Amino acid sequence: MRLDELVQERGEVIDVSWRSFLLRPEPKTPNQEEFVAYTKSWLRPAEAEPKATFQIWNSDDTQPSSSIPAQVAAKLVERIDDTKAEAFKTALLVAYFAKNRDISSEGVLFDVAEGVGIASDQLAKLAATDTDDAHRQVIDEHNAAINMGISAVPTVVFAPQADGNNSLASPEGHNSFAVPGAQPAELYIRVVDKMLQRA
Repeated sequence: MRLDELVQERGEVIDVSWRSFLLRPEPKTPNQEEFVAYTKSWLRPAEAEPKATFQIWNSDDTQPSSSIPAQVAAKLVERIDDTKAEAFKTALLVAYFAKNRDISSEGVLFDVAEGVGIASDQLAKLAATDTDDAHRQVIDEHNAAINMGISAVPTVVFAPQADGNNSLASPEGHNSFAVPGAQPAELYIRVVDKMLQRA
């Protein structure tokens, strides 16, 4: 949401490119009681970001077993219709944090895709042929972030475009600058303006 504000303010000079980062790369058997207690920590970001909805877990769904299925689904949706990729990612966040749904479940992922206009049979068809490649893409992006020293979620990486056309792109590039953690949109805008001045 804060990046949306950045795009509204400086969209003519930036190109936002999302990359995968896995908070839970390996599937594991969840302890639901511990997880519900953990979700109480969501109230802190809820106070800091009034435009987002966070709810202490109270659904019958178990917690997601891994971050990978949702990340892979996002890559597949992007391949089907990249104009709906952003809406799908936002819908995943709502499904998880606000509706307490297991976004590692295939059924939930199909339902979320349907909600943004991607037919579940279309997603299933692409998944049958492209899942391995999308999975590799997710892992490659995660490893690239680790190699850059990124550990916080979110982290926004600003980098000048290689063609030197006085615009910015994220996240690859020379002289990149990482801003870890959720920061006010005003900070992101200041970073963009300072990098443009230096360019």
